[in-house]
Amino acid sequence: DIIAEAKLLHEEAVSPAVEEVITVPETGQANIVLYSEVLLEEFLEAAKIWRRRSSWYFVRRTGQAKVFVKHAKEEAVEFAGKIEVQSLNHFVNQHRVPQLGILVDDNFNLWMSSEKDLIWSLVPKGSNSDGFSAVL
Repeated sequence: DIIAEAKLLHEEAVSPAVEEVITVPETGQANIVLYSEVLLEEFLEAAKIWRRRSSWYFVRRTGQAKVFVKHAKEEAVEFAGKIEVQSLNHFVNQHRVPQLGILVDDNFNLWMSSEKDLIWSLVPKGSNSDGFSAVL
């Protein structure tokens, strides 16, 4: 819908691509987190590309810069390469979908475009889930 798209574009224009936090919140998207003394320009540039499909955070701390992808109820995955826009894009693309989750209309295309194997099962009514569970 046009109004929703306009609101999203406005939000992108006024909100930062990376939020500095002390503690990383749980979100419904992939959380991409940089732990570093300073916000790296390469991280910021990658965040601008992926901001609609993931949440980007910066946690200020001493030591070597590290980047992680974290999904709710999963262990964080550490980025092992040199922090550059292209390598961050590749890393986020590989880890943008969770290993376990509910398959619904809103995320169906994301799961399908991940090009990973998909195993799904129908969860009976009355259980803790209401729909299809998907495991990549």
